[in-house]
Amino acid sequence: AKFWKVDDSRAGRWKASTTYVRIEKKTPVIDMANKAIYRAIDTERRQWLRGVAPLGRSGPKPTAPYELEIKPVLSYVRDDLVSGYFQQFSYTG
Repeated sequence: AKFWKVDDSRAGRWKASTTYVRIEKKTPVIDMANKAIYRAIDTERRQWLRGVAPLGRSGPKPTAPYELEIKPVLSYVRDDLVSGYFQQFSYTG
């Protein structure tokens, strides 16, 4: 599997670290799993950014930056079955 990381931040306000994964084998089940895993992780990331963005634009800076970290875990991968989950940590004050 190939993992890659995307970091977003606004100095002193918030930071988001999201790791994505793509299983490199090509089967119909794995193709569907790749799409579902990406969609689930990206949806969580976008929702968090939408919620925290207004907090990071105005008002006093938080005592510590708001933070998001998402990491996928593949627990089982076969041509006909994929199982996994993602760990998420979020701090918003």
